Amino acid sequence: MKKIDCHTHAFPWEALEAMQKYYPELIELHTNDDGSKYAIWAKTPLPAWNGQKRIDKMDKAEIDIEVIQNPIIYNKLDENTPDLCRAVNNSLAQACNEFPERFKFLVSLPLNDMPETIKEIARAVDELGASGIVIPSNVNGLYLDNPQFIPFWEEVARRDLMVFIHPLYSSFYKDDEGPTLLAFPFDTTLSAVKLVLSGFFEKFKNVKIILSHMGGALPYMARRIDVPFEIPSFLPGYSERLIKLPSEYMKNFYLDTSLNWSKSAFNCAKDLVGIEHLVFASDFFIETTDYDERTIHFIESLELSDIEKKMVYSENINELLK
Repeated sequence: MKKIDCHTHAFPWEALEAMQKYYPELIELHTNDDGSKYAIWAKTPLPAWNGQKRIDKMDKAEIDIEVIQNPIIYNKLDENTPDLCRAVNNSLAQACNEFPERFKFLVSLPLNDMPETIKEIARAVDELGASGIVIPSNVNGLYLDNPQFIPFWEEVARRDLMVFIHPLYSSFYKDDEGPTLLAFPFDTTLSAVKLVLSGFFEKFKNVKIILSHMGGALPYMARRIDVPFEIPSFLPGYSERLIKLPSEYMKNFYLDTSLNWSKSAFNCAKDLVGIEHLVFASDFFIETTDYDERTIHFIESLELSDIEKKMVYSENINELLK
């Protein structure tokens, strides 16, 4: 059964060097005794991209295609971001060109600069062959419903491009727990809810958005978000915002299966968006993990028909990829 992993990460050495050039305080570059290279970012080892080595891993897991992305670029957005995005996108495109039947990539954008963002979408899609866009859950603390991002969403809608929302550090999260443990899924949830409550899907009815990590807490909390719309006294001012309940708009999202090996969570997500909007993803990049094989084993353990498995593994995402 064909499998397309829509959420994996790739760190070409040229892109890591570009990041280290601009932000030496955020990333360290290292070389192992065997000559292999890696970076340290946020205390996490990022292995330099090796296409053949990744294919060997894919073959072992029986994965046909990986969609690669590099979201760490969004951890600092400033005047250097346009140049850095171009460097990252060039590197990812080169990695895909080496094995065009096995890899597709999502473009990174300088979202702090709208004119440069529109230009890079055109370059990356028309010239480099990007299959979609990856954006963070917030941009320097601004969420994706902010009016300054309307030109971006208009261009996405015009080109009918898939958008993948990857979580980022939240300015609202103040705690000593590692942010990837709780802050990331929380920020995905907040970002998605703010889009819905802004009336986003009334204006952009056909924009296709994938939320990583099974939508954070969105499936579990969807009906709670409906409460002020059903009971106006619960939170005055909300009930007039939307034509339908928030949970109805949430069905527009696609949710990926990464890092969530719970049958209850999967069923909750399936109940919210339907099997047609669930996509196979592993969040693989750490070479010592078996996220890819473990995710496949999890999906195989579910009570899904072969038709439903095909939808999750490849058919749903195949409709979104350019």
